[in-house]
Amino acid sequence: MQQCSDVSALWTQYAAGRVFRLWKRAKSNRHLFKVHAGATSSVLQSPPTQTDANAAQSVPEAVPELHFYRVLDVATIEQQVFFSCQRWLPRVRHLVVNGGSPQTASAAADGGPAMVELEDPSRRCIVACESVKELALALPSGSAFRLFSKRSGFPFKCG
Repeated sequence: MQQCSDVSALWTQYAAGRVFRLWKRAKSNRHLFKVHAGATSSVLQSPPTQTDANAAQSVPEAVPELHFYRVLDVATIEQQVFFSCQRWLPRVRHLVVNGGSPQTASAAADGGPAMVELEDPSRRCIVACESVKELALALPSGSAFRLFSKRSGFPFKCG
């Protein structure tokens, strides 16, 4: 790992009194990839479960969802690696059909890689390194980005 000196308020608040260090990149020995600022990573997350005390039926278990994040910073807090990230969101375009009623459709309706855009920069989050399952690639395409990942059917080599 290479250390860098930029410190953001998000990190200082999250680390709060613990040993903290920022780095230029980190290597995952478990998944055999390197992560640096600007990389896109995927995290498998379970949505929050809803419980109803009055419900007689059992609530089905939540299915984990794959979320993609753009890595902004890499840091260690007490020898554990974390990433400061900004989430990639599916880009939705609004269509007006013959009747004049607006409808929404995915911008990746052409069968290509998903069209995505970055979430609001003020909504940065911290992700633990062990949550990252794979890397992805987001390439600019007009005013949005196209997201390539193994799980979406577009494998690529990264190193």
